[in-house]
Amino acid sequence: MQEFISRVNIERYRRLIAAETDAAQLERLKRMLEDEEARLRAYQRCGEAAPGQGRPEDTIDRQTP
Repeated sequence: MQEFISRVNIERYRRLIAAETDAAQLERLKRMLEDEEARLRAYQRCGEAAPGQGRPEDTIDRQTP
């Protein structure tokens, strides 16, 4: 599921980049595109593993109650 979301985000960012005229906004969108492409590559390497099995979001530090 996360891989699908990344693919949709990448396509959206590419469309926005093509239409953007503001330099600052363009740079922001390019960074967002790069981040999303890296996220997609990570999902492709790890696959849709079970929680705790190396999915990219499992590397985020989370506080436990």
